[in-house]
Parts: sequence; C-alpha cells; structure tokens
Amino acid sequence: MDDNNNDAQITTKTTFLKLSTYMEKNFHDVSFNFSLYPGFNSALNIERLLLMNLSKLSDFIENYVWLPFAISLLYFIIVVCWIPRLMRNRQPYRLNDVLSFWNLTMALFSIVGTFRLLPELIFMIQNYGLFQSICDDRYIDDPRYFLWMFLFQFSKMFELLTSVIIILNKGKLLSIHWIYNIISLCYSWQMLEMPSNTRWLVCTDFLVHSFKYLYFAMKTSTQNPLPRVFPMAITLLQILQAIICLLTEWVNLWYPQQVCHKDKYLSFAGFFIYGVFTIWLIRIFIEKYLPTTTTDYEAIETKKNE
Repeated sequence: MDDNNNDAQITTKTTFLKLSTYMEKNFHDVSFNFSLYPGFNSALNIERLLLMNLSKLSDFIENYVWLPFAISLLYFIIVVCWIPRLMRNRQPYRLNDVLSFWNLTMALFSIVGTFRLLPELIFMIQNYGLFQSICDDRYIDDPRYFLWMFLFQFSKMFELLTSVIIILNKGKLLSIHWIYNIISLCYSWQMLEMPSNTRWLVCTDFLVHSFKYLYFAMKTSTQNPLPRVFPMAITLLQILQAIICLLTEWVNLWYPQQVCHKDKYLSFAGFFIYGVFTIWLIRIFIEKYLPTTTTDYEAIETKKNE
C-alpha cells in the first residue's frame, strides 16, 4: 500500500516538474531530429529559420502578456467605434481586391497550419486514443509545434486587419465578428499555460479558418452570388468547432490537473467562451438558414427569383 502511495507521489511530482519545465523550456536543448516526433519528419525552410529564434518568440509572449488586452482595447475604440463613424458620410474605398487578397492570404496560412499540425493530432488519436489526445501534452517536445502555436497567436492580431478593410469598404461588421476577434486574441495568448488541449483548439481553428477564408476570398472576388450552401456549411463547421472545443474544455475541467495538464481557471474560461459561441452560432444558423413560417419561405423564393 505504501509503495502505491509513493508511486502516486512520484508521478504527481513528475507531472508538475513537466509543467514547470514546459513554462521554462530551453529551446536550445530540444532535439531538431524531427523523425523523433509524430507527423512529418522534416521542417520547411521558413520553419527552420524561425526555429533558430524560438526562444526569443517564447520570451516575447511571456514578457508581454498585457499586449493582447491593450490591442483589443485599441481595436474596440478605433476599429469598432471610431472608424464606422468616420465612414458614415464617406464613399467606400472599394477595397474588394485588397480584401480578396487578404482573405486568400489568411486561407493559405490556415491551410499550411492545418497541414503541419493535423497529422500529429491524428497520430495521437490512432495510437493513444481520444482521451489522451485531449489530455496528453507530449507534443510540447516538438519545437515545430511550439512554432506554430506562436504563429497561431500572432495571426490573431493580423486577423483584426480584416475588420478594418471591411469597414473602409463600407461593409457590415457583425457583432459576432469583432467579439470573436477580441476573445480569441486574448484567450490564445494564454496557450503557453495550457498545454493539454491546445492541439485540439489550434487544429480545429486552422481547419475551419481554411474553409472560411477561402469562401470569403471567393465571395469578394466575384460579383455573382455564391451558392447558399457555402455559408451554411461554413456556419455548421464553426458550430462543430465550438462544440468540439467545448467538450475538450469540459474534459479538462472534469479531470484533475495531474491528469489533464491545464490550469483550471483557463479551462473554466474556455468552457464559458465556447459555450456562449456554440449557442450564438446555433441561433444565427436557425435565424438565417431555417425559416419557420410560410411567409419566410415565400420571401426566400421571391428573393431567388429576383
């Protein structure tokens, strides 16, 4: 019995040691023999260049934890509140080509991110099961995964530029758009402290954004309306993403931190965030794509025939 207790204490100490070394990871000591890690056994040239400065990226994220909150505040004041008022009596800048190029750029970035990270998630599910893919943080040993975590975090800042282009083009900035931008920027900046289910959060985000930005790029590059099934499919993918992330956060809340390596306050915050977005997206889908009365159907058919 005592031996079992000692084994449990050793396991607990080892777990917390792993968590502490995660936060203080020395990227000069990690192995760059990529065949040791699941997924692809190589690195792109641009990845190798960035990996040389991985410790600097890590230090930047840890030393500027206030940055996403400051940027979010400026984004709300300037982009959400001030620029729309400024544009109220102005002509649009006709930035459809710029917006199309930007959406295509974000789509390609998301596709490459999916291409780099999804094989590791599939490997974990196939070899260790669904539960371990949520709670096991062995991916932190792969410097490429760290790199794409950082790129994912920085991309959330660049996503804010999409709102600027939309407003200057006198398009409608939806509430869910700018609220999601702020929350995802602030929450993703905490990923150094939540190794457990990050692979699910990042992979699903990259995958859904690949389709979303491709759709936006097509929409802004043509004058003809796209089939209605496209935005319906994108919204369904976003709902599925929110539900998956909600479930992974629930798993992290349910099991102790020694099992699922993530701070409980982050799991609670994530559970609340994804719960709200799941309900919000389902409501949007029902209101926009599931008319409930004969009048609604007649209005849709009339619009199609116009």
